[in-house]
Amino acid sequence: MSKDYLYANLNLAVDKAWYDFSKQKTSKISTTVIKPLEKTLINLYKSEGFYDVTVNAKSSDNNITFLIKEGPAIKIKAIQIQSDLDIKKFIKFKTNDRFVVSKFINSRQSIKKELHNLGYCNYDLNTKAYIDLDKHTAELKYDLKKGEVCIFGDPVIRGLKSIDKEVILSRVRTKKGERFDPKKVKETYTGIYSLNA
Repeated sequence: MSKDYLYANLNLAVDKAWYDFSKQKTSKISTTVIKPLEKTLINLYKSEGFYDVTVNAKSSDNNITFLIKEGPAIKIKAIQIQSDLDIKKFIKFKTNDRFVVSKFINSRQSIKKELHNLGYCNYDLNTKAYIDLDKHTAELKYDLKKGEVCIFGDPVIRGLKSIDKEVILSRVRTKKGERFDPKKVKETYTGIYSLNA
């Protein structure tokens, strides 16, 4: 992984003096965070698919050097999809790609967002990543049953003290029997909260 990527993910400050026209940048770090940084680096590499990474810090005078051995990356061996909705476009992996945890989590979140956008709020989604540390492989499984389309019912209003029920109802952007739409729920929240009551 590149230095810039590591600096950004470890929140390390990189200083370059305004009068320094070279490309040399200096990273500032306190000696008290060396050990925690070793652990953070290991976790970062593991999240990027390098489960055999080793990190050792060496410090001398004003320098700290991190010796990083990535080891072999976890590669996608297989992707299994069982779904009654086309979700392939949300899975950004191909076989032989490096397994990246955030990419896997994002695929699940993207599928859930799509389900909500399409009006499915009672679905059964299971995503699993089976990692074989000996073979450095991952098998990804996506199982989805989208269920029935959800529809809006009558609004239920409770706890009114200083505002009339009709005022609240005037801000509700959904109608009974309409297909579930998260945008309309958001618009309703915005309309009600704008009352400042």
